[in-house]
Amino acid sequence: MLIVSSQVGAHHALNAFFYLDAPIKIDGTLTSVRWVNPHIAFELERTGSDGQTEVWKVSSGAPALVHRAGITSDTFAVGDRVVISGFPSKLREYEMVGAIIHMENGRDLPMFKSLAARLGHELNASGAHISTGAAQAGARDARGIFRVWTFADDPSLLPFEPIFLQSAIEARADYDPLIDDPALSCTPRGMPFAMQNRFPIQFIEQAGTIVLRLEMWDIARTIHMAENADSRLQQPSPLGYSVGRWDNNSLIVITTNVDWRYFDERGTPQSPAIEIEERFTLSVDQAVLGYQI
Repeated sequence: MLIVSSQVGAHHALNAFFYLDAPIKIDGTLTSVRWVNPHIAFELERTGSDGQTEVWKVSSGAPALVHRAGITSDTFAVGDRVVISGFPSKLREYEMVGAIIHMENGRDLPMFKSLAARLGHELNASGAHISTGAAQAGARDARGIFRVWTFADDPSLLPFEPIFLQSAIEARADYDPLIDDPALSCTPRGMPFAMQNRFPIQFIEQAGTIVLRLEMWDIARTIHMAENADSRLQQPSPLGYSVGRWDNNSLIVITTNVDWRYFDERGTPQSPAIEIEERFTLSVDQAVLGYQI
C-alpha cells in the first residue's frame, strides 16, 4: 500500500564526510560485519604499501535497500577476501564509505546505490521488494490503517520549507556536521526528524495504544489512544510522548516532551517546547494513506 506525503526536502551531507571526487579501492580480509540499521559497516584488514597492517572501517548502505538488491547478511562472512570501491573519509585515516564490494567469485555488489552509480555500476536489482507470500498475507490481514505502508511521490505535492525564526537560522552557523551530526554515532533520529524518511512504516494495534514501526531506524513509536492519556508527567525522550485520536478516517497524533536538539540535517535547533501534529488519512478505497505533519 502507498503513503503519500509532503515533507521537508532532505539535505544529504555525504560530501561533508567523504571525498566524493576521489574514489579509492582497497583489498583485504573482512574481520567484522555489522548488519544493522541505519547502515551496514565492515572492518577490513590489509597490508599497506609500507608492509604494515591496516585496519579499515567501512560504512555502507542501509540493510533494507541492500537486501532489495538481492544482498543479505549471509552474503558476507568474516574471513572473506574482498575488494571494496568507495570514497575516503575526511575525518579519519583508514575509513571510507563503501559503494561496491567485489567478491572473489566475481560478483560485484552495489552496497550504496547512489555511490555505486557514481562509479558506473549497473544497478540491476536482483531481489524482490517483498516476497509474494508476504504480500498475499499482508493483503489478507490488512485492516484499515493497520498494515505496512511504502512511500510514493505525488508530483502535486511540492516540497515545503517551514518558516523559521531568524534566531534559528542564525544558530545553524554553530552546527558543524563533522562534529555535531548524530549520524556519526549511528544514533537513531528523534522527532520530528525521524519521520523524514522513505522507508516502509507499519501500524500495529495494541491494547490502548498504536505502535508505529519505522524500518529506517529500526525503532517503534508508541501512540497512546486512551482518552485520559496525559503527557504532562512524562519524561522527555527523543521520540517524545504521542497521544492519538480518530477523526473519521484520519488518525491525528500530537507529540510533545521531545528531547531532540535538531529539527533537520542542517542543524536547525528546536525547542523542548515543540509540539508536533500529524494527520494520517486513509483514502476511501483504503489503498492510499495521506500524511501531513
